[in-house]
Amino acid sequence: MSKELESSQKIDSARVPPEVCGWNWGAFWLGPIWAFGNQVFGGLFWWMVLVVGLIPVWIFLCCQHEADKLPPNISLVLACLSLLLTLSHFIFYPVAVLVLAARGNQRAWRHNRWRSIGEFQMIQRRWAIAGWLLGIPVTVFNFLAICGFSLIFLTVYVAPYMR
Repeated sequence: MSKELESSQKIDSARVPPEVCGWNWGAFWLGPIWAFGNQVFGGLFWWMVLVVGLIPVWIFLCCQHEADKLPPNISLVLACLSLLLTLSHFIFYPVAVLVLAARGNQRAWRHNRWRSIGEFQMIQRRWAIAGWLLGIPVTVFNFLAICGFSLIFLTVYVAPYMR
């Protein structure tokens, strides 16, 4: 057995070494995927809240062409609810991302068995690279989708009352 492996087996997983602590870009950009891959299932709670909150928004967008068949009051309530859920992501999303990125390394260290601190840092560096490559396009897409939904809401439901 190598000397590094022998010494790393003595590392107590409950005690997080100072070299492990710090910001995790993989958790920041790839939150739910990173949490699942590192067995940090507590981090998935935040993302579940976001996904469940988006279901009415996507239903509304899919049924937009049939909105004229609904009574005006119900259609307006559904549109307002969908917009409220969409805008609430501007609160929940940053909180979830910041908590997971700030505490991700400590949680990943505690929830997995690592051979050494070097192995942990190498794996987290790969997550960070993947996060930068995939996270930015996904974030831009989400921002454009939210802007598009807001524009649909404004043109369909707010503009007619402005006349």
